[in-house]
Order: sequence, then C-alpha cells, then structure tokens
Amino acid sequence: MDRSLNDVPIKNSTEDLLGRVEFANSIARYLQRVDASEGVVVGVLGPWGVGKTSLLNLIEESLMSEPKIDVFKFNPWLFSESDQLVAAFFGELAAQVRIDEEEGGKLADALQNYGESLSILRLLPVAGPTIGRFLELSRWLGQRLKKNPPALTERRDGLRDVLAGLERPLVVVLDDIDRLGDDEIRQIFKLVRLTGSFPNLIYLVAFDRTRVEAALGGSDSGRRYLEKVVQVHFDVPAIPLIDLRRILFSALDDAIGTVDGTGAFDEQRWPDVFAECIWPLVHNLRDVKRFCAGLTISLSSLGEDVALVDALAMEAMRVFLPDTHARLAPTLEALTDTSQAMQYGGDQSPERAERIGQFVDSAGDQRRVAEDIVRRLFPAAARHVGGTNYGSDWLRTWQRERRVAHPVVLQFYLERIVSPEVLTIRRVETVFRLLTQPDELREVLDDLDSRELEAAIAGLEAYEDEYPLEAVVPASVVLLQMFPRLRTTRQGVFDFGPDLAVTRVVLRLLQRLDGEEAVAAAVNDILDQITTTYGAFDVVRMVGHEENVGHRMVSQEDAAQLEERLTEMLLDQPAEELSSEREILSMVYWLLSRDPTVRERWAALKTNVVRQKLLADSFSQRHSQEIGSRAVRSVHLLSWDALQLVFGSSEEVASAVAELEESLNKDDADGKALVALARKYLAGWRPEAERGNGWRPDEEPTEPESRPEDEPAGSGA
Repeated sequence: MDRSLNDVPIKNSTEDLLGRVEFANSIARYLQRVDASEGVVVGVLGPWGVGKTSLLNLIEESLMSEPKIDVFKFNPWLFSESDQLVAAFFGELAAQVRIDEEEGGKLADALQNYGESLSILRLLPVAGPTIGRFLELSRWLGQRLKKNPPALTERRDGLRDVLAGLERPLVVVLDDIDRLGDDEIRQIFKLVRLTGSFPNLIYLVAFDRTRVEAALGGSDSGRRYLEKVVQVHFDVPAIPLIDLRRILFSALDDAIGTVDGTGAFDEQRWPDVFAECIWPLVHNLRDVKRFCAGLTISLSSLGEDVALVDALAMEAMRVFLPDTHARLAPTLEALTDTSQAMQYGGDQSPERAERIGQFVDSAGDQRRVAEDIVRRLFPAAARHVGGTNYGSDWLRTWQRERRVAHPVVLQFYLERIVSPEVLTIRRVETVFRLLTQPDELREVLDDLDSRELEAAIAGLEAYEDEYPLEAVVPASVVLLQMFPRLRTTRQGVFDFGPDLAVTRVVLRLLQRLDGEEAVAAAVNDILDQITTTYGAFDVVRMVGHEENVGHRMVSQEDAAQLEERLTEMLLDQPAEELSSEREILSMVYWLLSRDPTVRERWAALKTNVVRQKLLADSFSQRHSQEIGSRAVRSVHLLSWDALQLVFGSSEEVASAVAELEESLNKDDADGKALVALARKYLAGWRPEAERGNGWRPDEEPTEPESRPEDEPAGSGA
C-alpha cells in the first residue's frame, strides 16, 4: 500500500491525494507576509481525522520557500502527563533553537530562562469550571512572585528583546491538541495567551473547535475565550465524498493486491454490502487509513476460506464497530441458525431475537448499519430485524460461496483455525473442480479416509446447480465406485448412512440431462465403465420405476432393459468378487424377488464365504427416539424374511449360522451377537413391529406374535 495511505500524516506535497497543496501555500504566504511585531496566533480548525496534521506538514514545506520562515514544533500530547508543561514548552523550543548555534544560542537561553520562571503559572485557571479556584491560586501565586519579581520580569523582557531583534519571525506549531484531556487543553491555551503577543512569534495551532470550546468551559464561554486568543483561523476543507470514495477504492485495491489468495469476489453482492455496511462507517481520510491499515493481514489470514465481500465488511465492523464485532462469538448460533425452532419441540425464536437485538444495540448510534450487517451478511437472522426468512436449504449456497452466513465459515473467521469442517469445504471445492477429470478426481478421493470421503461427497450437493453436463458420466462412475470404501454402519437416529450421499449426488448429476433418452444413454455408459456391482445396482434402481426407490427418469422399457442388464451383471460375477461387494443381501433379495426363475443360477454363487456375508449383511442396529426424550435407544435386528428368501429355507439359514459359529474368534463380539440373535429368530421370536423393538444381547426378548420382515435396510436408494 502507498505510504500516504498508512495511518500517519503525509509529509510533503508528493503524497497529497486531496489537492490541498494550494490551500497550504496560501496559508504559508499569509504567514510570510503577516505583521508579527506583536505576535500572531493562527488557528487551523477541523474535526478529528480531517487531515489537520497533513495540512500543517504541507504548510511547513511551503514555508521553506523565500522568504523562508523557521518552523518549530511542540507536541503537547507527549507531555500531557507532566506538571511541567509550561517549562517543557520553552525547554523544547530552546532545544530546537540551539541547533543554530551562531544565531540561536542567545534566543535559546532566553527561552529556557523564561520558561523556568513561567512554569509556576501552569496552574492558573483559564475559564470554565476551574474559575472557582481563582482566589486561592492567585494568593499562592502572589506570594511566589513577591519573593523574586525582578527575575520573571527581566527574563520576560529579555526574551522579548531577543525576539524583537530577529530578522524574520518564528512559527511555532502546536498539534495534537485534540488528544489532550480538558486540563491539558486549558494549560496549552493559557500558555498561548500569555506568550502570544511576543514579537516575531507566530503560533500555528491546530484543533477541533467543538472539542476545545467544550474543554474551555462550553460553547459560549469557550468560544469567547478562543476569540481572544486566536486572531486568525482557517478551516480545513471538507473532503468531497467522491474523492473520499475514490481514495478508499484505491486503498482497497492496493491492500487486496498484496494478498496471495483471497476468497471469491461477488460483484452482485458488493454494491449493497459496500453501500450499507462499509461506506456509512467511513467519514474522513483517517477512517480510510484505519480501515486499510490491517486489511492485508486480515485477508492473508483468511485466505480463500472467506468470501472477499464478507471479509471486507467484517473488517469494517472490527475497526469501526468493535463492540458489535466482539459480540460475534456469543451470537454465532443466532446469526447462522436457519431454523425457527429447536429440536425437542422448544421454540427458541424469542431467545434468538433477543441475542440479535443485543448485537444490533451494541452499535450505538450506528444501529442502522448493524441491522444492515445482519441482513446482508447473516441472512439467517434477517427475520429478527424485519427481513426475509431463509431456510436450511440456503446453507449449501452459503457454504459453497464461503460466506460468514454459514456457521463453519463464521467459526473459522473468528478462530482462524483450519478445522476439519473448513478442510472439508476446501476439499469439496477441489472435488467439484475435478468432476470432469475422472483420473484426477479418483486420485484426490483415494487420498481421503472414509470419513473425509463421505464428507467430501456429501458436500458436492452445494454445487448441484453448477454441475457441468460433461461431468455426468465420468463423475458418476468415479463416485459410484467409492461405495466399497464407505462405512457400513449408521451413527445415530438421524444418520441415513453414507450411501445416501453418493446416491443424491449421482441423482443430481443425472438430473442435469434433458429427457429420458439422455438419462438412459448415460446410465448405459456408466454400466459400461463401472467395476462395482453395488454401484450399478444403485444407479439402475435410482432411475427406474420401482416403488419408493425409482425416480422414473427413464421410460419403463428402458428401465426394464437396464434391470435385465443389472441382473446379468449380478449373476455373472464370480462368488469371490460378490462376497466383497457392499450389501449383497439387498442385491440378491432384489434379484430373486424380481425374477425367481434365476434361483438355479444364483445357487451356484452361494459359496460358504457368500453365505457368511449374507448373514453379516442381515445384522443391523435400529435407532429410535421417543418424543420428548433425548435418549436414543439402539436395538439389534435381522432381515429375517430376506435371509429366508435368499437362502431358500430356514434350514439353510440354520446351517449357515452353525458354520458361522464354528468359525468365530473368541473375541468376535459382533459375530457372537449375530449368532445369538439368529438362534432367537430360528426359535420363532420376532420383534414387535408396532413398537419398533428389537433384541439386545443383554436382555431376554419376549415372544410376541411373528410378522413378515421388510426387505434389508440397505436395499433402498
């Protein structure tokens, strides 16, 4: 970033971005020509951040031209904690004058001596609330002056004589008065009033009129006092808004340009976010400098994981609304929750609304900006500030766009820690970009463990509106071939298993195609390339007309042809390969239910290994949760009717169970539980369908009336 945009005043005219050089030159010409025989006090007035110090530096530069005037600076803010402010002023001025030993030595001595004598006056009141101490202080001062009156008078007269003998006046600059407390402001203007009539001494005092008038006793008495002290004043020109905006955009471009990688820039969102969440907080050039000072570091730390528009707005909030920014963490859930009510029936909207209200109120007089921040950055909470309701389906969009509206992105922004969730978002973006490149896609997915793989595939749903047509077949093939690497167990009552993640993405890929013929052609292409039978099983049923499974994406004739092709794939697969497939019980159940005439061909595949795999696939857990309770109940079940169908009889099932029991390792707890449960089924026990109960190894089941079992849990798409 250009140095002139750092949070420091400009030093010379080459850094002037506001065209103030000519204004500074005019003030300098006035100072060079003014009659300073009785001293002059010139004010440079403007509110905080308008650029007073920069203007003083331009004036000083201009005073270097002929007729040259020497400029001496005193920053009272550096001495604001000292009781010796008056002495410090003259001591500092003397030190600067001594630099020129030939001409300045005598003046420096006079300044130093007078300052030491005058320092006892530092407690004299100037106006306002301290006037009540006047009598006591004046008696004390009178006693001090009676002890040595000639010294003060002589030193003052000596300083006046030295100043009167100068060939050209001195300009003494007093800056940063706005930073002082009320007492220090009074001391400074008392000093200027006492010494402002010295010959060839020009005070150039920069201050905010409103701030100083208040410190000097209020708008009326303070203004009258200023009028007695300051003979001439110049108002710093206001910055035209068009110039301020131009400078801000230039500074943003510079800051962003130094960062190696940032989040994507949304040109559609930027105008509204800028106009409502950033621009109302920028009032002067100092605000621009404050905003951009730390922007490079912030953007670098966020990288590509936070959308650029959001990152800029969040930085504006951090700089200009720090109290509001500090409430992001405790308000995270309320800002990002898309639901109207919490789980277990408790409506939490009032509590959410209260938190959002506190977030907005923390902005004080910038409350409107805070409301716009909620609407533009956190749309899930917009309903609490009179905005639109956003449902959970928007989370996928916010995740894809890396917006802080998504809880994971906001959490990353706050912590700057690359969590597993953030890593998943990164991986998903990488996987999406490779959908049309099957070899590279497979390589990336092969490097992930099963949990990472499941999360990456599920995350692809966020891009469903952007799937390229050319990705339909190659991406579907790669994804369907990931089935063997996915977990087979479920993790809780609301976990529908990882199969659904693959199925949903492949379904949405196929839905990008136009018409039944295109879908049928694509599925046939997929079957030509796929190497996992379960992947073929999943996609064929997905596009077909099977009740509760198929999406009727192809004609009935094409669906029947695809099913015939799947049947042949199943029956032609060697038993060794079939035993390593996922959910073979579901596939064989579908096969025999659809066409019992293939049982003879199927019998050739029923090796011992296949039989054991069928038993294992039938063993499952069912999770249930009663209304009003947080407890999750897990029970074991067997897909008993499916087992009987694929084995052909209960006797064959019993034989397979006996074989399994003989082969069990003594530490195989799951195998033992499967055998025990199978023996219960063989003895006639069945779970109670109406209550959804099953058998747990630690309890003796009752013997309710038997019922037909559903097909295997894994058989549905």
